[in-house]
Amino acid sequence: MYIRLGFSAACWLVSMIMLIMVASQSLSVMHFSFTSFGEVIVAMAYVSVFFAIPIVLAFSNRIVLRVVSGVYQLFGFFTFFVVTLTVMAFSNGLLLSGWAIFGTVLCLTSAMITISVSEQKRRRYQLQFN
Repeated sequence: MYIRLGFSAACWLVSMIMLIMVASQSLSVMHFSFTSFGEVIVAMAYVSVFFAIPIVLAFSNRIVLRVVSGVYQLFGFFTFFVVTLTVMAFSNGLLLSGWAIFGTVLCLTSAMITISVSEQKRRRYQLQFN
């Protein structure tokens, strides 16, 4: 449970770091930046709500809720993957690209850990339903 919680919280933290980095590297007036502070707060609130669900579901040990949480975290992985491709194509920031790649790998690892079940629990489930 603590490992799943830690990985979900780490994904949230990396997302917040990415938001701050994107806001600080504004390219023009029409982009997301710290000059419009309200947009940054709204984006941070949206990301916090998005990652609150996997963090809450990390406390559960039921297999159905773990699968739901893992699939939900895969949506976060695909979001990070698209952000990574966009950052690598349109930005020259090596640090930003590195954080995007790290967030992609972290979200994928978090989803895999959430979905995986230990061998002892797998045997217990097989004995229970046989």
